Amino acid sequence: MSSEDTRVWARFLEQRGGELGRVRYDVKVGAGHDLGEGVDPVMGSMWSDLVKKRVDAVCVVDGATWLVEVKPVGGMSALGQLLVYADLFRAQESPQGAVQLVLVCGRVDRDCAATFVRLGVVVYEVGT
Repeated sequence: MSSEDTRVWARFLEQRGGELGRVRYDVKVGAGHDLGEGVDPVMGSMWSDLVKKRVDAVCVVDGATWLVEVKPVGGMSALGQLLVYADLFRAQESPQGAVQLVLVCGRVDRDCAATFVRLGVVVYEVGT
């Protein structure tokens, strides 16, 4: 998380943190990028690990696995990230129970609010 994201997350934890169990941060998902042939295998593995996508936070709440994206302004980029993270996470970890997409943001882009609702993304708007 960036420093701005961390401030938003801290406000969320102050307001709602008691609902969360154990939280894993920067959870790596996906394959990363292959540097191709001729690359030292150790360097290639380190590079792939470095560039993997990362879910800001993963936790289990009431039996559902929450995939949490944190943004100062929750909009289209957050939605796209959550959708991709969900597919990658399900393929990688085979979670038990439901996977809930959660956006924690300082404020939500009002043009995206209806789409979040339609897709079942839970939005926590914690203020700026």
